[in-house]
Amino acid sequence: MTSESALPRLAPAKLQRVTIRMLIADDQELVRAGFKMTLDAQPGIEVSQRSPLAT
Repeated sequence: MTSESALPRLAPAKLQRVTIRMLIADDQELVRAGFKMTLDAQPGIEVSQRSPLAT
């Protein structure tokens, strides 16, 4: 058994903020708006554009 004092001390990890940028594409505006509203409520996610699909 090793004691805790024998274990190497690790420096605290630097926390990096990561932003995920999303493109929402759907042919229904209501669906795009719903996804945007849901994703905007999440930290670290940014909706960069919304686009209807070409049919």
